[in-house]
Amino acid sequence: MDARLSEVNLNLPDAREGYTGDLGVMKTPTVSLKGTTIQCIIKLVNIVLTPEKPEYAGGNWHVEGMDNERIVSSFIYYYDCENITSSRLGFRRATCAPDHHRPGDSHCMHVLYGFDRSERSLQELGSVETIQGRCIAFPNIYQHRVQPFRLEDPTKPGFRKIFVAFLVDPTYTIPSATTIAPQQRDLIRDAMFEADSSGLGRLLVQLVEVISGGNDGTMSRAEAEAYRLDIMEERTAFVRASDSGYFGTTGAGSDLMYLRGD
Repeated sequence: MDARLSEVNLNLPDAREGYTGDLGVMKTPTVSLKGTTIQCIIKLVNIVLTPEKPEYAGGNWHVEGMDNERIVSSFIYYYDCENITSSRLGFRRATCAPDHHRPGDSHCMHVLYGFDRSERSLQELGSVETIQGRCIAFPNIYQHRVQPFRLEDPTKPGFRKIFVAFLVDPTYTIPSATTIAPQQRDLIRDAMFEADSSGLGRLLVQLVEVISGGNDGTMSRAEAEAYRLDIMEERTAFVRASDSGYFGTTGAGSDLMYLRGD
């Protein structure tokens, strides 16, 4: 079919020469959180490279958090690094599936939009160099990805240390340490054992362990680490679903909109 189309004298309408850059000059309304109590989810990240493992392959494209965390923006501060090459943080966003074409018309898709119907409808937004001392802030509507880097001197170890703050939607309040007591079982045990008004100090340590272990809402370190693995698995599945769903729309998806008349 493409061969036949190449032999046809197409009378294409006049089109603009190209992108005018209007998005680059858009003014975003300023939002003030002054006087507002905000919640942030804090994460510390250390990436350590060694002569035995001299390269970081890069991360996956993703947005941050789960639905219940309601993260609206991210603040990433690169506060320390040593003996690593330059790296960048890439960004992209989902776009609507292109329209103005008939179902199965891949030639029209290529002429109008420059890509095939099987390609994802994504807009690359560029990347920012992740140098020491830089803080990068962005809304949580973009997928982002840490690009690869390696040891500058492969005979010595190197590292990158990152402080991350995820801003929770200020119009919501999620459960936090303000309303949830410490969950470390050993802390509860020590508090019970050392309390002046408690008679537990006269009991055997083994009995105190049994009593503190019966408190609902507490966990041991081993239980916490196992729960952490469950959370990581859940997040991995969520990233896959988000990437193949909202960020996985292809040009072929607009065929369905055309047939429905949307």
